[in-house]
Amino acid sequence: MESNILPFEIKDCSILSIATGKHALNTKELFTQLLDIDTDSIYYHFWGKLLRTSFSTPEFNNDFAQWIAEQIHDKALAEKLSVLQPQDFGSIDDLRQELLDIIQNSLEQNTVLLYTNAQEPFYFLKLGMVVFDTTKIVNEPRGFLDAIDELSYGSLYFHFIDARRRTPNHRDDFSNWIALFDGYEELVDMIINIDPFFLPLSKLKEKISKIFNIYFK
Repeated sequence: MESNILPFEIKDCSILSIATGKHALNTKELFTQLLDIDTDSIYYHFWGKLLRTSFSTPEFNNDFAQWIAEQIHDKALAEKLSVLQPQDFGSIDDLRQELLDIIQNSLEQNTVLLYTNAQEPFYFLKLGMVVFDTTKIVNEPRGFLDAIDELSYGSLYFHFIDARRRTPNHRDDFSNWIALFDGYEELVDMIINIDPFFLPLSKLKEKISKIFNIYFK
């Protein structure tokens, strides 16, 4: 079987922030817009931070929580939204529903939120992605020993983060490809147990590299 496995083709990508034309000025409007906003927008506001240039470290883990904290000044709601991890949900629509449930409960418990307007609206953006072929390939699992250290952050994002919404099993491209080979179950388990949401791409790269070095050396 292994002789028929195609090489792993390393891709690179860059993300684009695309305006949706929708915005929210308060928590109630945020709730209303979330009811039917494009799933690409929800995805962007959770994962897009990893490839965006920023000169500060956000306190919260997604754009919704950050805006609620900074503009609405509701730390309690911001903290509830911040603990959400998109990889824990089967789909973006499941994540959307959890967002809606949390916000609705907060609105019911604190009616002041209905009338608290932000100085800066929340602008809904959505993800656009341009994918590049690097022409680099990996022929067998051990080849990742060198390949991981040479990966750009765009490649890491595409194969380890974005793959989770592209693949039927919601896993990264590395573990899915390695699983095609016999005898690498332990390595596959080590990779899929990495939680990427709370790690900047630099730390994620270090962690993946360390796993391959431990396994093969």
